[in-house]
Amino acid sequence: MRFTVEKIKLTPITTNITTQMVLTDNSKFTLSPLAMSVGVDMFDDQGNKLNLINGNGWNATDGSVQTMDLRYHPFEAVPKTITLKPYVRLYEENQMGVYQLDENNEPKIQYIPELEVTLPIN
Repeated sequence: MRFTVEKIKLTPITTNITTQMVLTDNSKFTLSPLAMSVGVDMFDDQGNKLNLINGNGWNATDGSVQTMDLRYHPFEAVPKTITLKPYVRLYEENQMGVYQLDENNEPKIQYIPELEVTLPIN
């Protein structure tokens, strides 16, 4: 998988990012639950995680490319850097479409460290 940040926009109301994920092994997002399982956590330079407000994802290609437009709460102060950590949600074994849940009944995730990126903010 290849992860690209297309755009980041910081406003007093939201922090917006547009990303693109490309499957490089000839598989398709449309043929697996992976399309609904991929997400991105955003952190400031102090390690504070922004809360996701909402997001949209779409696939305008042959199924190997997924573009996501995500909106997060704003940063309290403009950070020096932003770290993006792509992840996949974990599914229950032998139960298609059923997420594993943590102690707060939130889906468990697994970060993809190879796709993590830290970007300077000017």
